[in-house]
Amino acid sequence: MHGHGKFGLASLINLDLLALTGSLVIAAPLKIVNGSGSPVRVIALKPTATGSR
Repeated sequence: MHGHGKFGLASLINLDLLALTGSLVIAAPLKIVNGSGSPVRVIALKPTATGSR
């Protein structure tokens, strides 16, 4: 669909809660032999506020 080495993510929610810069989205798909698609677990990390722990 998107070409070699590229993928699309659909049906993700609350992405508007992430900072425009500094956020990290990790998508961990299952490796399926000879498959054209896979379920994926997506984790988003938000940057911490300056000075906070």
